[in-house]
Amino acid sequence: MKIILLLIMIWCLLPGCKLPGIAFTDDTVDIDYVKRLAVAARGFKGNLQHDTLNATVDPEDTAYTTMRMYQCVLKEASQLRNNLVEETILNQDHPDGDGIEPMEGHQFRLYMAVMGEKSGELAVFMPAMFDAADHCLKLGPAWIGTWNAGELLFYKTLRHRADRDGGPGRWIYDRRENEDRRTKSIILHGTNRQLRKQSVRFVTDRIEDIASLDSFRVVRIFRRSPSQIGADKGVMFSIPEIFQDSSMLRFIRTQPER
Repeated sequence: MKIILLLIMIWCLLPGCKLPGIAFTDDTVDIDYVKRLAVAARGFKGNLQHDTLNATVDPEDTAYTTMRMYQCVLKEASQLRNNLVEETILNQDHPDGDGIEPMEGHQFRLYMAVMGEKSGELAVFMPAMFDAADHCLKLGPAWIGTWNAGELLFYKTLRHRADRDGGPGRWIYDRRENEDRRTKSIILHGTNRQLRKQSVRFVTDRIEDIASLDSFRVVRIFRRSPSQIGADKGVMFSIPEIFQDSSMLRFIRTQPER
């Protein structure tokens, strides 16, 4: 079950063709970078009456003056269980207990950008994989959506295409993947009870607006899944049950509001 969840969250970070790396650091994800992601995704707040697929860039996508950045860092570790050594993944802040030894291996950094001051504003989730020397190896996918009290809702994705020379690469929006596949999206009630396509919902441990918090934990993840008879159903992942650690996906604000 752990592997299934990790595949969902960082599926395009899994090993593929070997690349020289990506010109990317924690400081790269500033407010302008997040705005460019929203534009690349063709907006996140289009006129829902005339644009039910949210495919129109609106001035509101780039008008933000404040951003709160949160980060969850996962690290590789070795765990002794029944006299066998197993590889596992831990939150960086996890207290190393008996039989758990951190490894100097890959590190997964999960970025969560929260824009604006009111529920229903832009939220971006983006994972990155770094090696032990702190070089970025892979990025994405970036999930585009909105934040509300106690939840983050994502309904668009961007894929990152790396440069062969180790440059910053570029983000690609695939309309067919985002808007036409039944298995990749789900209709949920969005802001003001308007319908909006969403594929992933993060539920947090706090009911306050996320933008007011210094930290929060993702405790449940909902994702759509097709059944064999063609109907769609939701799949729920409980983080505390899967990882035996309620703080596995704890996001901490990494910098002052800016």
